[in-house]
Amino acid sequence: MKPKELKPAPQMRTMLRRINWVVFAILLIPIMATIVIQSLDYSQFSLPAVFVWLALLIIIDAYIVAMCRNLSYSLDSDAVLLNKGVFWKRRTTVPYSKITNIDITQGPVERSFGLSKIHIQTAGLSGGENSHAELVMRGVTNPDELKTELMDYIMKPTAAPVASEAERAESADVLNAILEELKAIRQNMPK
Repeated sequence: MKPKELKPAPQMRTMLRRINWVVFAILLIPIMATIVIQSLDYSQFSLPAVFVWLALLIIIDAYIVAMCRNLSYSLDSDAVLLNKGVFWKRRTTVPYSKITNIDITQGPVERSFGLSKIHIQTAGLSGGENSHAELVMRGVTNPDELKTELMDYIMKPTAAPVASEAERAESADVLNAILEELKAIRQNMPK
């Protein structure tokens, strides 16, 4: 089966960039007010500080774009795969047989952009006070459909390997030898 490739929706990049701009604007107001109040003379206005502030805004904005471009998910025949990272690449594989829980979350900002997150938990990480998801799929626009698809993969019965006649005969011979050995041990035990 060919893996199904998924990318976060373009709205995720837009949402993160807008959050970045709003945070910078909110933080810029007190800084600018402090500069103006302290100087009251516009000739001493700190123009280099504003340029550094804008450069930082643009760098973070470029990072958000690169992060969204490098984020991808894949539904394989036996596992969910996550690829992410701009500078440090991370590849996470979660086998369907290990998945214990799938949650869908949506915050108010995500809701306004029509986005959700799918949290996939495994047995080792699903319990306890500090539980967190093994894999988080961000920027999902159709979470219920994707959850149903994941559940179909999880519930799909796996075919047990069929033993050949020779393997079954060999297995029966081994079991008979073990049985004979146990009978001999029982007869030699003191009563």
